[in-house]
Amino acid sequence: MSVLLDVKPQRLVKMMHGDEPVPERFVPRWEAVAEITRNLHGVLKPSATTRWMNTSVPDLNGKTPMDLIKRGQLTPVLALTQSYLDPSFT
Repeated sequence: MSVLLDVKPQRLVKMMHGDEPVPERFVPRWEAVAEITRNLHGVLKPSATTRWMNTSVPDLNGKTPMDLIKRGQLTPVLALTQSYLDPSFT
């Protein structure tokens, strides 16, 4: 998770436990990653999320969601996971 959120694991733990505030500059990225995760959990078992994040996805031009997120390109990943929740998605 720290890789997705672009922070060191130790710092993430401090933020999660309230020992360190979450910097404002992280909030949009964190909210997008949280929504991506919620969307995935709506269609996948939570244990499959990591595998999906590291799998080449044709709708992302063959890139992995993890690669795009690391590059700050969250919009296409978010849009794709939102489309998975569409009742017509099969």
